Amino acid sequence: MLTVEIRQGSLLEADAEAIVNAANSQGWMGGGVAGAIKRAAGRSVEEEAVAAAPIPIGSAAVTSGGKTRFRGIVHAPTMEQPAVGGVPKAAAAAAMCNVLRTFPARRLQRVILMDLDPDMVAAWRKAWTAQGAERL
Repeated sequence: MLTVEIRQGSLLEADAEAIVNAANSQGWMGGGVAGAIKRAAGRSVEEEAVAAAPIPIGSAAVTSGGKTRFRGIVHAPTMEQPAVGGVPKAAAAAAMCNVLRTFPARRLQRVILMDLDPDMVAAWRKAWTAQGAERL
């Protein structure tokens, strides 16, 4: 069974084997979370992601963790071109929680939804509860 944890904090401090970067299909890691991951992991991670491009939306590419302690970084495109997505937090949270609630996990045991923004954390908690999922 998949366990979902919702926490406020830096993704780079997550107690996990891998982290997920909401990427673009080209693999470029510019600003925001992707930029923070690139600064921590090193340019080689971006070079690995770009080498895997184009990464179709709905799929992902896995790179090394670079200089981080993570075994890997999953680059999951949410857009084709590098740009700020601008999806409302509530809509993003609802979509993410719905996928997690229905995901047929075979080997994946735990997912941590983690953000510095307390409003995003609150949106995840609200969406998780509204979908009738088990308590966190």
